[in-house]
Amino acid sequence: MIFQILAAILLVVAAYFFWGQNNDFAFFFLVLSACSFFLNIRFRAKARLDAHSGTDSLESSSDS
Repeated sequence: MIFQILAAILLVVAAYFFWGQNNDFAFFFLVLSACSFFLNIRFRAKARLDAHSGTDSLESSSDS
């Protein structure tokens, strides 16, 4: 969640610099925004996989 908010903020900052014709800073903040977005996806997927593997281990231990 925090990376998603950070990505949105960085995207707004990139748009501000792009609007002001400062393309170097706009590119920098756009890259940071993309990295933050993909980190958000990675952490959500990891949490979902950990939750899924946790339920599998509980089911397999109760089956024994």
